[in-house]
Amino acid sequence: MRKQLMPMVAIACYVLAFNSNRPNYDIIEQYKPATPILVAKSYNDELKFKENILTKEQLDNIIADVQKREKEEKLKQYQKDLYLLSQVRYSEVGSNNIPYWVQLMVGSVVMNRVDSNKFPNTIYNVVHQYNQYQFVKFNVKVTPNARALFNAEKVLKGYRNCSKNTVWQSESRQGNGTYKTFRINGKTLYFCYSN
Repeated sequence: MRKQLMPMVAIACYVLAFNSNRPNYDIIEQYKPATPILVAKSYNDELKFKENILTKEQLDNIIADVQKREKEEKLKQYQKDLYLLSQVRYSEVGSNNIPYWVQLMVGSVVMNRVDSNKFPNTIYNVVHQYNQYQFVKFNVKVTPNARALFNAEKVLKGYRNCSKNTVWQSESRQGNGTYKTFRINGKTLYFCYSN
């Protein structure tokens, strides 16, 4: 029987309807395959031949495993974003004599770009855009301090101290107008907006 089914066997994909992060078993139980199918118990298990669909317990285990992996991936991405955002903050305004609001605004500009449809939608892609940040352009290793990490985390958690359209930060005016300026050691740092 296995030999007869092997050419016809396809990997079945179940679309689970979620209600409060739990599958709708009524939908799953309505589907009774006419022929045996191959199902994967988990990511690492070999495909196993079964006569029926997965049990509720097996589905719960698979769902828990997937949710755990998704959570781990989100945590890894959060840590990468946090470190990269703190590198930007530290490389652009790393001096401890620069006010807190300026340091936060540098991070806010990066996040405003991520949220804008005029720029890439990830922190990595925003920071690595051509000619945007000097430490990337010249491949300079930046090790942020604790203050930079603290500020970056605050911004990553949603804090913004400038308007959403403030997407430029540089030593020259850009965009459609200036939101705020900061002057130190004879240089002016402009935070500019775009319409």
